[in-house]
Amino acid sequence: MPVELSYLVAFTGVAILTIVVQEVIAAFSHKPSELVGPRDDFEPTNVYLLRARRAMQNTIEAMVMFAPLVLVAHAADRFNATTELAAAVFFWARALYLPAYVLAIPLLRSTVWGVGFVATLVFFVQILPFS
Repeated sequence: MPVELSYLVAFTGVAILTIVVQEVIAAFSHKPSELVGPRDDFEPTNVYLLRARRAMQNTIEAMVMFAPLVLVAHAADRFNATTELAAAVFFWARALYLPAYVLAIPLLRSTVWGVGFVATLVFFVQILPFS
């Protein structure tokens, strides 16, 4: 399997972990009766749960951009050393994003988000049509 696809699969694991962390924090922050319904009136107040939810939403947004790029690059046979590096940088930045966000580590969350976004842009430029 190409390295870029391996990083995509690994990032899916990070996304799953992000969802699990958010759910575990919710389970410890609220009564089961609050969690087992449609959650129409559910207003989380735990700062860690709010951060985990935002991290989860951002992880899904990152997946929406990164996954199609990797799949198109694979289908078009456009993998190269730069896409391999961009995928690695993206993965490791996103792996650091959840703890940086949930633990509110100053500057780290924004830095790893920016690094991951730049890696996505680099990957995008590598597979642009007509390039």
